[in-house]
Amino acid sequence: MQDLYQVTINYFTKLEDQLNTKYSQFQQELQQQVEMATEKKKEYKEYLQRIQKQTLSEQMKVDAKEIKIVKKFGIRKTKQKAPR
Repeated sequence: MQDLYQVTINYFTKLEDQLNTKYSQFQQELQQQVEMATEKKKEYKEYLQRIQKQTLSEQMKVDAKEIKIVKKFGIRKTKQKAPR
């Protein structure tokens, strides 16, 4: 009877250890997924900032051309005909 009791205890102890190991692995994988998602969000944010900076730069160039035309021809003439 004592042997059966010991075997049962050993079985459930091993089962508990396996369960703890699986849970540990699950937590590690989950943490890795969270880190990857965070990294992807960071990369996407940097990408959007680059696009915004590039768009702003292009808009500044267009604005500079418009200002040159206005300075050269005046506002009224610019509205009628603006050589581009």
